[in-house]
Amino acid sequence: MRHQRQAVTALLAATLLLTACQRRVTTPRPSQTLASPVRDLTRALRAEIRYNTASLPPTDDALLQSVLARKPALARAFHGIPVTLNRGTTEVVVLVCTPDGKNATLEDASWTPMVIDRNWYTVGQPHPCTFDPKLDPNNPPTNPK
Repeated sequence: MRHQRQAVTALLAATLLLTACQRRVTTPRPSQTLASPVRDLTRALRAEIRYNTASLPPTDDALLQSVLARKPALARAFHGIPVTLNRGTTEVVVLVCTPDGKNATLEDASWTPMVIDRNWYTVGQPHPCTFDPKLDPNNPPTNPK
């Protein structure tokens, strides 16, 4: 009987300690969770621009919505997150911003091998939600990926 009381007391004490301690939940930065989807989105947009010229939507937003409508996984990934495009005749730049639309988090040019992390706001150096002028889809470098 004594051992049962000690076991119950120990179990209660452990439960109280575990529930009383605050857990620090860390959520991944948007750039960590969206790097792969933004790359997939850029590829889909680039393919649409290059190979579906006959029925290409006239505006960047219409093009984005058209691609997202056909790619539900990407639509879910970017739900509630501002995404803008800067498209050229065969290339595209995708800019992903914070949910409030104030700071850029990711920028991806279709001719570059990697997604550019613009998540500088987390270290106290915010980058406004604007395109990098060096990433011009109408004038990409001559050695594309």
